[in-house]
Amino acid sequence: MKKKLFLILIISLFVNFSFGQNTIDSLKQILQEENIDTSKINLLIKIGNEYNSDDSVIFYYNKALSFSKEIKNQKFELNVLMYIANFHKETNNNETAIEFYEKANLLGEKIDNKKKRDKKNISSANLSIGFIYEKQGEYEKALKYYTKSLDISRELADTNKIAQGLNNFGLIYKRLGNYDKALEYYQESLLLCEKANIKRGTSFCLNNIGLIHKKQKNLDKALEYFEKSLEINISLKDTNSIGGANISIGKVYKEQKKYKKALKHFTKALNLFEKVNTERGMLYCYVNIADIYKKMNNFNLALQYYEKSTPFIEKFNDKKAKVENLKGLAEVYCGLSDSTQNLSQKNANYKLALEYALESLSLAESMNALPDMNDAYRIISKIYSGLNNFELAYQYSQKFISTKDSLFNTEKTKAIEEMEAIYQTEKKEQEIEKQDLLIEKKDAEAKKRNIQLIAFIIGFLLMIVLAIISFRNYQRKKKDNILIQSKNTELEQANEEIIAQRDMLQEQKEKIEVIHQQITDSIKYAKRIQQAAMPTEVSLNTLLGDSFVLFKPLHVVSGDFFWAKKVNKYIVFTAADCTGHGVPGAFVSMLGISLLNEIVQRNDITKANEVLEALRNQIKISLKQSSDFGDSKDGMDMALCVVNTETNELDFAGANNPLILIRNNELTEYKATRNPVAIYVKEKQFESTIIKLEDNDVIYLFSDGYADQPGGEKDRKFMKKRLKQTLLDIHKEKMLNQKRILTDTLEDWKGSTRQIDDILVIGVKFHI
Repeated sequence: MKKKLFLILIISLFVNFSFGQNTIDSLKQILQEENIDTSKINLLIKIGNEYNSDDSVIFYYNKALSFSKEIKNQKFELNVLMYIANFHKETNNNETAIEFYEKANLLGEKIDNKKKRDKKNISSANLSIGFIYEKQGEYEKALKYYTKSLDISRELADTNKIAQGLNNFGLIYKRLGNYDKALEYYQESLLLCEKANIKRGTSFCLNNIGLIHKKQKNLDKALEYFEKSLEINISLKDTNSIGGANISIGKVYKEQKKYKKALKHFTKALNLFEKVNTERGMLYCYVNIADIYKKMNNFNLALQYYEKSTPFIEKFNDKKAKVENLKGLAEVYCGLSDSTQNLSQKNANYKLALEYALESLSLAESMNALPDMNDAYRIISKIYSGLNNFELAYQYSQKFISTKDSLFNTEKTKAIEEMEAIYQTEKKEQEIEKQDLLIEKKDAEAKKRNIQLIAFIIGFLLMIVLAIISFRNYQRKKKDNILIQSKNTELEQANEEIIAQRDMLQEQKEKIEVIHQQITDSIKYAKRIQQAAMPTEVSLNTLLGDSFVLFKPLHVVSGDFFWAKKVNKYIVFTAADCTGHGVPGAFVSMLGISLLNEIVQRNDITKANEVLEALRNQIKISLKQSSDFGDSKDGMDMALCVVNTETNELDFAGANNPLILIRNNELTEYKATRNPVAIYVKEKQFESTIIKLEDNDVIYLFSDGYADQPGGEKDRKFMKKRLKQTLLDIHKEKMLNQKRILTDTLEDWKGSTRQIDDILVIGVKFHI
């Protein structure tokens, strides 16, 4: 047996120096001498690998599968299933590939062993299924299988596969338009690759992070990442990866409108892919080169390259590339329409463009690919505008604006601009209220004038009657009649003026009602912006574990806010109370959220007191605060915690707001520094307190809204003392029950009394 295996090895090595058919014949000769055992299965796989014909490959693979079942060797059966599935994947028979990968999964679950090789096969099967679904645009299914693969890789402590899995998650979230989530996975993957010196993985991560920066228009930063990726690929002499990096660099130059530089990099990438016959890479080059010629208004060349990409798109069933191709064709025909004066040709090109654009939208919607949907809406709006169908053009422009807002990354300057706009709308609302009062006043004055006019008329008529009775002279009567006629004319003129004023006031009232509705819609939209900036209770539970949030804004938008973020091994979360409530308070809260993201996530500051110090400095800069009299003193009170998930230590720092800890039925209040996060007369350094967490510890953070709410029999404040006792009474309840009890207690206390401030309470139970 050993001699035969040695002979197989010699023949396998000899394949590099002889014709393929001689190798196959030699392997078949040994096959005839073998019994049905694992050596024969290996030989069948080797013979299948030597064939170029699909039918021959599958024939020998199926024989190997049949022999594996015959000798009841499930490990070999699993291995052969993976060979068959991989072959179908490489030949783009995706449905058949998925079928065999699933068979491998089922068999892998049945095998009762702890060998890493079998688990790696199962992980690879799930990874490959996820890859196929990703290319088909079925992102939810792709995430499902990527998750299974990643879980097994973590169990095996396979750093390479873990990094690859995290990178795949990032790709999915990028295509879904969730750039923050994508960047989080890319960065985690990059750290693993750099730590384990996985150069190829490091290159992929750098390239993908660069793509996120490109999407966010940080083009210089994107170019920096792409060039680092290219440098690694050159050192690895990886032709395909060098081509991919050149595509990425070309995309940056395309965004910068440096089309000649972009075309140079795309052409270089195409030459590399053609050299090694990488068809998928050639596809991406064709699409990008076509896009460059389109932007340079060379529509004929653009069409040629789009047509070159079409067969590859169909071959790989690459829905993402197909969407790009359809969008590009739509824009080319739009450009052809704009460049011709022939009305018939113009309309024909627009209609052809519309067909491509609508098909791209349908495909993007089926994949839930928000960035591609956004592009499609923009193109369709432009087409309908060219066809003079302004109603549909407006509808699609609104969809474009709406999806663009969904892709929006809430940054400091944009948050300030948005909330400033809302603040201005509230000022307009106040002006409308003044206009309403003015209209009411004018209505009252008009009624008063009418009464005076009627009284004048009655008095005047009485005077005429008395004149007639007093003066019986005919001439006198004639003069009186002339006078009456004159007064009637004046009366008609006055009446016409009153009617004109009434119509003008009615028109003003209708305009004001329209403006009022627009402002109301703007404030509701502001609420959605604020909600999007803060974490949902579901995401907060995912991050903090067993927890609740009681959040009751006084108005549509709130001056209180809560925020949480995980950075490496630290979980940072806070409950904050900004100056004021309503729109002004929400303005400050959006600024606070934006600055916290920058301080914690970008600047990597994870010490509680340092976060507050950095936040105070940024608040003073952003709001131009100084010690001068009359300057803005806006800011916030807050309690901020940083949990070290490795040491189970909690780092607390407070600005006027404390932290409550309940342990073993005893309540401890950790005092805050008596300073706001803003300019202050007696400014102090924020102090930090380290708490070693124990199992079943419960902590609470809150603003002053709950304790300050008036109610009860004597309409007095609830008070912090009563709140602390309530928390002590309920702390053993489940967290959701605690939220319900606090809500019911507040409503019972408040009764018919109106709420006077925003209310925020956060509770977290730790399970060590």
